[in-house]
Amino acid sequence: MSSAHEAQLGSILFEWQAAYLEAHRSGEEGALRACAVVARRLLACRFDDRDEGGFAALCAAVTFSDLAELGDPAARDEDIRAAREAVRRSTPHGDHRVDALTHLAEALLERYRATRSREDLDELIVVNHQLLTACPEDDHERRRTIHGVLGESHQERAELADSSADLEATIRHHRLGLECTPADHDEYPRAVILLASALVDRGVDSGSLPHLREAVSLCERLALLDLPAEESYLRHRVTGRALQALSFEIDDDTLTERALQHHRAAVRLAPHAERDPDEPAVLLASALIDAYGRLLPDHPDLDHGRPVDAQVAALVPRRARDRLDESIAVCTGLVAGDPEPDVVAVARTTLADGLRHRFILDGDPSDLEEALHQAKAAVAVEGIDAAWLAGPRSTWASCLRSRFATDGDREAAEDACELWQLLVTDPAFELEGQLLCAVSGLDTALSAGLDPGLALEAAESAIDRLTRLAGPGTARDDAERRLGRWTQVAAQAAEAALRANRPERALELVEQGRAVLWNAQLDIQSDVEDVRRLRPDLAVELEERRTELAALSGGTTSETDSATAEARMVAGRRLDEVVAQTREAGFSTVTSPPSEGELRAHAWRGPVAVLTTTESGGRALLIRSDAIDVVDLPELVFSETVARTNGYTAALYREGEPDEAALRATHAWLWRAAARPVLDRLGPGTDRVWWCPTGPLTLLPLHAAGDVDGSVSTRIVSSYTATVRSLSRTDRTPPSRQEALFVGMHRTPGHPDLAGVADERASLQAVLGVDAVTVIEDEGADLATVAAAWSHHDVVHFSGHGVQDGESPSEGGLVLHDGVLTVARLADLPSGCGRLAVLSACQSATGGTVNADEAIAVASALQYGGWDSVVGTLWPVRDDVAAAVSRSIHRDVLGARGDPPHLAMHHAVRRQRALHPDRPSLWAPFVHVGT
Repeated sequence: MSSAHEAQLGSILFEWQAAYLEAHRSGEEGALRACAVVARRLLACRFDDRDEGGFAALCAAVTFSDLAELGDPAARDEDIRAAREAVRRSTPHGDHRVDALTHLAEALLERYRATRSREDLDELIVVNHQLLTACPEDDHERRRTIHGVLGESHQERAELADSSADLEATIRHHRLGLECTPADHDEYPRAVILLASALVDRGVDSGSLPHLREAVSLCERLALLDLPAEESYLRHRVTGRALQALSFEIDDDTLTERALQHHRAAVRLAPHAERDPDEPAVLLASALIDAYGRLLPDHPDLDHGRPVDAQVAALVPRRARDRLDESIAVCTGLVAGDPEPDVVAVARTTLADGLRHRFILDGDPSDLEEALHQAKAAVAVEGIDAAWLAGPRSTWASCLRSRFATDGDREAAEDACELWQLLVTDPAFELEGQLLCAVSGLDTALSAGLDPGLALEAAESAIDRLTRLAGPGTARDDAERRLGRWTQVAAQAAEAALRANRPERALELVEQGRAVLWNAQLDIQSDVEDVRRLRPDLAVELEERRTELAALSGGTTSETDSATAEARMVAGRRLDEVVAQTREAGFSTVTSPPSEGELRAHAWRGPVAVLTTTESGGRALLIRSDAIDVVDLPELVFSETVARTNGYTAALYREGEPDEAALRATHAWLWRAAARPVLDRLGPGTDRVWWCPTGPLTLLPLHAAGDVDGSVSTRIVSSYTATVRSLSRTDRTPPSRQEALFVGMHRTPGHPDLAGVADERASLQAVLGVDAVTVIEDEGADLATVAAAWSHHDVVHFSGHGVQDGESPSEGGLVLHDGVLTVARLADLPSGCGRLAVLSACQSATGGTVNADEAIAVASALQYGGWDSVVGTLWPVRDDVAAAVSRSIHRDVLGARGDPPHLAMHHAVRRQRALHPDRPSLWAPFVHVGT
């Protein structure tokens, strides 16, 4: 650089410095604008020395920043342009690099707060990541600030774009920010609260209990500290949200009450904090509505949106009404005041929701009219982000549904469905919020008899969101719990498709909407041979992502910390991204649900009867390899089926002996309502059927249906399958070897001894030979030994106790010496191709009661694992009858006759039925699953 040029630059820098000092000395806007003129000349200069040029641009940016602080929006734009130039001119390790990046980040943050520009937010995140790289590792104070800004920025973007990656980044940066903050630092409480708040957002989005529990634990760290009003307010607010979300996930009323205590504390503290004092009040009102919902009895009339009769209303506890009344009172006060736009929108929405619930209880039409008014007014509030409109629109749709349910206003039903369908793709709603909108639209469209196309659109949206609840990276028990909240979706989706005269789509939807957990597991394990042959790079990445996810899977949420749960979610997202890339590369069938044609192909051995039940009646989809036939089952009404199932279970588990007459009555009803119409349609030429029941029908023995006019067992051979797709797992030819494993539990800690175990072992050894049977018994039958041996045998016979948990069926299983070989653990065993598994144990083919459609049982776990045939039981069995059935199976299948297992099972059950014709509890529990 020439000396003249250097002198000129030095002169301009000196002039700027003097002008800047004068502007700050005088405090006059005119002096600052004069300084800005010099700053623009400074920016126009050419600097050969990049660091010097960066410093000059930074000086200019500082000037424009000061002007922007005086309220000049154009100056903020100049500030950002100058700061960008300062960053561009500075060298990676130059003296002014960090200062330039810091200034640019601050300027972008200020403009984003004013304009909510997505472009500014994206750039803000990029700049802060650059700043983090440039900042020295030992500068903990600056790094803490950067992590805080990054965490909040990613959180903002997550809310705008429904981005799992941004939620991950939010937690990561707030966790790193906390690590940079000593416990005695003034900013420590805020760092804890920021991380806890991010964990709550993640927990609400994913249903992850470890995230919610850590959030509560973090807030409890601050409980003994003497916090300023602002931090104390935030602690109570975040703790209330965390406990509220936890109570929703695990249905714990004590957590609900604790959440309300924290929300009330936040309300008391809000006037002393630097916050809008109305904000915590509206959060309290929302929490009160949630608490009301938790306390409601489980009664179908309360879900229909129309007023209930006095008898049902009397079932609602006084405490629930108190919560509802308090919420309405809080929101009424807020609406009457003058809160901020976002607060008034939520207050009106919550008020509308409360009034609608009160209308359902009391039937006062003025409550519904006021609810509609408040919901519409919430949508019309000006000055709020579009993201705030999702809640008001959903509540408005619910009010419209109540109007239809009350007076049959079809136009109200149509408007509600259109609102819900718009919200299904709204990123402001978390996944289950979108699913709720889709299901509400589906239910309303079916109830109102609206355009079948509208109902089918809602059905497809509902099934799509339902399947995402068990996406890669979701803990099994988290997914199982969430899926349990969405019964009937698959059956309603199939009904919507059938009303649209689309039986093939009905089959596809009912398949996707059932056994979601098993299908997700099959998707992860799906073959990628075509990808490997044509795009080996993608195949390698798929396998790497699957391996990464498998290493983080296993264990329940009670055994998993949030860091592990988060890592699993990150791995799941990465797998999803690679799957998307693979599909975009032309491999559209990778992990995609099977088509109707592919499903029909699995019925090549014989027809599959998929049975559904809704409030409008039942349907049977008869699947053959060349066609789908639909049978109407008008008597198979959902509420009646539930009542029959509950009565059947009560009769089975009655104190003392089962009520055999009640069991026979249910078998007769099942014959009339479901089995006989299906068999009549199949005709006399069909000798075998696969039953694929859904919903409450999964708990009833279709193979035992019958009365004096006939029965299933006299007309056809029955097998069961969890889904049509699961038959693909047993389409493979099993090996011809007969390597058998016998696991026997004569003595099981905490359970009665079983005398029949020895008989069953002797029966198996008599047929195959003593040397051909590996025996593991009693103390030797521990979890590790049995799990290791299971997949290495062609035939497995378990003789012992089985248990099932209706609400958490993955925890049910086969009882061994040191614990339960659970369904979840069986699902994680290496896939096999076994020939026969005989489960001589109670409830080994029984699924859950809460999420019956998931088919979570030992028998279905083995079917999905590739076992050709599984013999199991639907309820507790008598020891001697189990031994007799086992002997028949061993002799007829493994002996010289070589009968197929389904036929041997059919004959064994008929023999027991002949011996005990009036005692179906003894012979009806035995079922054959698979091919």
